[in-house]
Amino acid sequence: MKSHTCTCCKKRRQENRMKSVYYGLFQNHFWHCLECLSTAKNIDYTKLFDSTKVLLAQELDMSNANLGYKISSKNNIRINSLLKIANVLDVDIVEFFRQ
Repeated sequence: MKSHTCTCCKKRRQENRMKSVYYGLFQNHFWHCLECLSTAKNIDYTKLFDSTKVLLAQELDMSNANLGYKISSKNNIRINSLLKIANVLDVDIVEFFRQ
């Protein structure tokens, strides 16, 4: 049987003691052990974003800091950067402009 590492507590567990949870905001699945899911209010979502941002930066072939700078609300991101991000996330660019 497969095992996975819990995104929250970092413990490795058998797949039957875990659940894959899809987060639409991150366009990704994350594994959580059943113990962490039972106390969902304690899940640190910033860790999820940080790990997703690192993977996204790698896919875009740029540093994590550069990606953070580009997507900061203080900056005006260029359309070609948005297109690259949308392609990596496999989403329509229109999704970035919906409220």
